[in-house]
This record gives sequence, C-alpha cells and structure tokens, in this order.
Amino acid sequence: MKVYRFVWLSVFILSVMLILKAYGAKEEGEILLPVSESGKWGYIDRTGRIVIPLKFEGALRFSEGLGAVKVKGKWGYINSKGRMVIDPRFRDAQPFSEGLAAARIYSRWGFIDKKGRIIGFMMYDNVGSFSEGLAPVQKEGLWGYVNRDLEEVIKPQFDMAWGFREGLGRVKKGDKFGFVDAKGNMVIKLVLDDAMDFSEGLAKAITGGRMGYIDRTGRLVMAMNIRFDDVGPFSEGLAVAMRTTIIGDIYRAKYGYIDKEGRTVIPLKFDNAQPFSEGLAAVMVGSKWGYINKSGALVIGPRFDMAWKFSDGVAMVKEGKRDRYIDRSGNYIW
Repeated sequence: MKVYRFVWLSVFILSVMLILKAYGAKEEGEILLPVSESGKWGYIDRTGRIVIPLKFEGALRFSEGLGAVKVKGKWGYINSKGRMVIDPRFRDAQPFSEGLAAARIYSRWGFIDKKGRIIGFMMYDNVGSFSEGLAPVQKEGLWGYVNRDLEEVIKPQFDMAWGFREGLGRVKKGDKFGFVDAKGNMVIKLVLDDAMDFSEGLAKAITGGRMGYIDRTGRLVMAMNIRFDDVGPFSEGLAVAMRTTIIGDIYRAKYGYIDKEGRTVIPLKFDNAQPFSEGLAAVMVGSKWGYINKSGALVIGPRFDMAWKFSDGVAMVKEGKRDRYIDRSGNYIW
C-alpha cells in the first residue's frame, strides 16, 4: 500500500523562503522579475515586457536597485537599465540588503558595498544577509553576528544563527534553540526543542513536549499540540495549521488557517498551504496549487505544479518544469 508522506511546515516554509530569494521583490524604482528561456536569463517588468535581454547564465531578484547576474561562471551586479555596475568576479553572490551584499571568492565569504568594494576581508565560512543592522556569520565552524562595519557584535559561539526579526535573532547550540537581542543578551534561553523566527509578535516553538507559540519572553502563550500536529508563522493575522490522520500505513495531512486566538478560521481541508501575502495564500488541492482569499474561497483555481506568495501583485508559479508569473487574477504575464 502506498504511503503518503507529508512535509512538516517548518521545513516546507524554509524551503519556500530559500527559493524565493532568487525571485522578484520590490527594489528601488521599477519592479523587475528574473526569467529564463533556453538556459538564458534576463528580466521582465510586471506587464511581462522584457526590459533586460535574456543573455545571462543566471539571475537573482533585484534588491535596492541592483540585480546579481552570472557571466562566464562568475557573478556581478547590473542596474535596472541592464548596465554592469559591479564586474562579475565572485564565485557566488546574494541580493543586497541594507546596503551590503554577501559574496564569495574561492571558498571564503564576505560583504561588498554597491560599488563592489569588499568590506573588511573575505574571512567567513558562511554568512547570512543583513537585517535590522546585523548579519549572521560563521567563522571556524561557529556562528555569531557582525554589524555593517563588520565589527563582531556577538562573538561566534552558536552552531547556527539566523537573521534578526522583530528585534531578536534565533540561535541554536547543540539540539536547543533560543533568541538573542542585538547586544548579545540571551533573552530566551537555549531550552527550546525547536523554534521559528518571530512574526507579528509570536514565534512557533516546541518546549517541554508542547508545541505552540511563545511571546518575546519565551512564555508559551498558545499551546497547539493537542489540536494540531504543526503550525506555521503568523502572516497578516493568520497562520497555517496542520493535522494528520493515519489509516493503516497511510498518512493524510490536511491544512487550514488559525487566528491569533487559536481559532480555526479556514477549515483544514487543503493538502498543503503557505502563509498569506497581499490577501492571498497558495494552497494545494489534490496535486495542484491555487490561491484562496481570507474567507477560504478559491480565487485562482488549482492548476499549478507549485506556487509561491504574491509580492507587488505578482506571484511565481511552476507549470511543469517552467517557472512562470501570474497576476492577482491568475493571468500569466510570462
């Protein structure tokens, strides 16, 4: 008998976030979206018009007026007119955030400014993007945080560290999670069995065998494990919730949405679901993805092989092996 497996929300949402790093987001000025055809990459605007020709080996989303592109195996940056403003000399590169971008030369990571100048030295094993003035960095196997001057604000001491959200940074040591503030104070001790970033004042966590949401003091304010098998972060006042049933050796997971009182506001009837963005959320019905509104009504029918959140009125979807973009009415723009 076939076993239907489900993906826990925390892992699923992380994978979605990683994929979204490569796609369109709001930047300084015009909204540009990376697209590919026959192995070449370029950019379109929100109407689907090609504004930067498809001539690159790779392309990431525009951020703060610049987009990372790959030329002859190396990454550089172009402006919204398609002009190369930072020569392609990096083995890897990430979008700009708070004026700096993570880049790699050989095996070492560091940060560059918008003129392509390396800030400090390429000295890290790995790095994350800047958020709220700090960036997580890995040195000699341990993670800490630096400021925009590359000063070590929180010394490397953790096995993993994530970007700051709502004034707190999520960290992990051994098999326990906690949260630090911008001065390195451990405001939520390393006692959590699992945790996600704070969003709208709450963070999903598992502690003492109970799963639910903690506040900024680390107090479990909503226990969810009795009613649900997993929950996601809050977005626009709602969070994804999941419950499984087991019939023989078949696992069936159903997804819906709860509010901040823990009430089920959209029934658990979908086969997968993502957080709300711009009033819409991607949900899976059977094997296809579509979009619902906050009433739970399908406003874009399930016909995509994968779907991501809306940003500036556009969402990326997958049709077969092809990545495409749709507007809020479900019409293709690419």
